[in-house]
Amino acid sequence: MLKQPADAAFAVFEQGFDFTDSEFAADADFTGAVARRAALLRGTTFAGLAIFTDATAEDVLLAHGAAFLGPEARFNRTTFLKTTGFGPAPGQPAASFSGNVTFDGARFAGAFECDRVRFGSKTNALASFREIRAERAASFRGTEFRGAAQFVAANFLGSVTFGAAGEGRGALPAARFNGAVDFTGAQFGGEVDFNRVLFALPVPVPFESTIFKDRARFSQAQFAGGALFTQTKLGATADFENTRFNGTEDGPAASFQDGEIDGRANFAGAQFNGSADFRNVHFLGEAAFNAVAFAAEALFAYARFDHAVSFAELRAAKVPAATFADASIFNGVRFGSDASFEGVSFAATNRPVTFSS
Repeated sequence: MLKQPADAAFAVFEQGFDFTDSEFAADADFTGAVARRAALLRGTTFAGLAIFTDATAEDVLLAHGAAFLGPEARFNRTTFLKTTGFGPAPGQPAASFSGNVTFDGARFAGAFECDRVRFGSKTNALASFREIRAERAASFRGTEFRGAAQFVAANFLGSVTFGAAGEGRGALPAARFNGAVDFTGAQFGGEVDFNRVLFALPVPVPFESTIFKDRARFSQAQFAGGALFTQTKLGATADFENTRFNGTEDGPAASFQDGEIDGRANFAGAQFNGSADFRNVHFLGEAAFNAVAFAAEALFAYARFDHAVSFAELRAAKVPAATFADASIFNGVRFGSDASFEGVSFAATNRPVTFSS
């Protein structure tokens, strides 16, 4: 146990360091420190501030089972040149952060593994990944964000996984966001998996102006306060099958307004419990809205479908058609190929269904 504040600012650890199962009872300052070889924080406890701002890990950094109990842990502008592990390992649980943790501007040149990590023991805690650069795979499966989470302008060059994986005993659950989340302006260069992720707070989740260059999987995700994909570019397949969007009094269930989907858009079985805004969206690939439930306004004005779009019943597959319970606005839509509405129910009374212009 180190009872007094530990000052390792700008130190150079030529052989790396090993603080496995150590305890820092006061603040620990590693600002600007450099670890030439493995940096081991397995099972390490930080009772005070843990500061790694501007530090560099030239080899692996392993923090399996580390407990950051203080009010704040800072990894801002830290450079991780090889694998960074905060998730579980044999004999060690995942790391946990009781207070705020910030990785703003950090660079992950190797794999970034955060499976099952718990961020924040209090609902007002913040986990911030603003403007990070993750050059390899990043994994947040089973991770719990108890407070707010920030991924604004984050740049993920490799694949990113927040969704559930596997079956049975070895399965990993999806990540869970209990607080406010913000992905505004993020860039995803590889495949993105939000399969079954729960966004539990009833406020909108912004993905505005976000770029998805590869496949984006949101199947069976749940947005308790809706989602904003305004001006977002989805460069490949966009999978929102059986996704649930719940709107609020002040916001839509989902907005994709002014966005673009280059690959196949799959919304089959999705539920929009609030307005669904697809105005001026450009669908460059096929689009499927079979079995979608539009519980409030469905706005498709001036959307463009370059290929086939289906809202219809698929009898052979026993998939029902879409249902529209409120106003359905298709003014100015351009259908470049087949558009199928067979079996669709426009159930609202005294609410417009319009395909004008």
